[in-house]
Amino acid sequence: MRRVAVCVRGGVVGTIAAGALLASSNAALAGGFAVREQSASAQGSSFAGSAAGYDLSSSFWNPAAFGIAGYGFTTESHAALIIPHADVTGSLVGGPPCAGLPCSADIGIGALVPGSYAAYRFNKDLVLGLSINSPFGLATKPDPNVWQGSPIGQTSKMLTINAAPTLSYQVAPGLFVGAGVQLEYMSLRFAFANGPGTSAIADVEDNIGVGYTAGVLWQPHQSTSIGLGFRSSVTHELEGSLSGVAPSKLPITAEFETPEIVTLSIRQAIAPNLRALGTIEWTNWSRFGSIPIEGTPFSLDGNWHDGWLFAAGLEYDVSHKLTVRGGVAYEKSPIQNATERLIQVPDSNRWWVSGGLTYRLSEKMAFDLAYTHIFFDDAPIDRSSLDGSVNFLGEADQSADIISGSLKMKW
Repeated sequence: MRRVAVCVRGGVVGTIAAGALLASSNAALAGGFAVREQSASAQGSSFAGSAAGYDLSSSFWNPAAFGIAGYGFTTESHAALIIPHADVTGSLVGGPPCAGLPCSADIGIGALVPGSYAAYRFNKDLVLGLSINSPFGLATKPDPNVWQGSPIGQTSKMLTINAAPTLSYQVAPGLFVGAGVQLEYMSLRFAFANGPGTSAIADVEDNIGVGYTAGVLWQPHQSTSIGLGFRSSVTHELEGSLSGVAPSKLPITAEFETPEIVTLSIRQAIAPNLRALGTIEWTNWSRFGSIPIEGTPFSLDGNWHDGWLFAAGLEYDVSHKLTVRGGVAYEKSPIQNATERLIQVPDSNRWWVSGGLTYRLSEKMAFDLAYTHIFFDDAPIDRSSLDGSVNFLGEADQSADIISGSLKMKW
């Protein structure tokens, strides 16, 4: 995220519009507002081994993973039900009196996150793949809607839809390279209290942002698989309107950049039916620093840091039909200080604990199930409105449960 251009009149209105665009995210379940839940099979091991080519969904992290597809046409449909628990408690310091309003709100809202993958193998080396995902988003909705933090933020919603057509090619026995184009749609809505009984609402969207994805998958022998994948930043030129701060809607625009992601994973057999899994992932959230708001004397200070995930797991073949897996992960949040933490993104360091299974109904059909519980560290919040007139001091108490499943088909 590099700059915000707010095409409105007046310093106060400009400040509100910019805040609506930039402070609008949510407690997504990867660092910042990324959505990690793109694969039921990977979730079962807390994403240990995610880029190492276990099935088609591994292509989200590493497009070269399409190289493992069988002959003909193969599809996978994954879905994750995210059940967040996020209570924010605090009070306003300075600004208009806020007596009588609740001091806490439950901002969590459940979501169903789908992910779909398809591959067609042309020959022993070349595979055409397609993935469709929602890599950033989810939402927050305070209950009650009017509370101490309302001037900083009420309902927020971010939606992305990403389609990535991909080619994977085997350049040498066991060595696959892959690359694809990311075509990504984004829409965003943000609301916050703008006086007694009124709300300001910003709605913006971008038709299509373009990025790319690339990766390498190396299988030096049957017992080892190592994957390295990269997802580029996608720039969105958002356009829309701001209502609730003037007699008519005001046109607003914003430039928004998603972070780059690098994932390194390994799957290593340690017995004929037992595999060790590992992943290290880096996300370039440090690009969200101090963002000047053009046309106003204000800026939005994020000062976020790079995000990291470290995951380890095991996978065990109970039989030819049934495989079980489990894993733990530690995720270092890009938000490390109270002044960096938005009410809409009460993000903090966390532990993932997961278990899952794959069951093969036949040679052409299989399904996955997975369950995860996430333990978050304490998340103190110290945020001011953009004009500095109101400051919110508080803390978020949060956890999450995720249930996911998939269906895999060979046609």
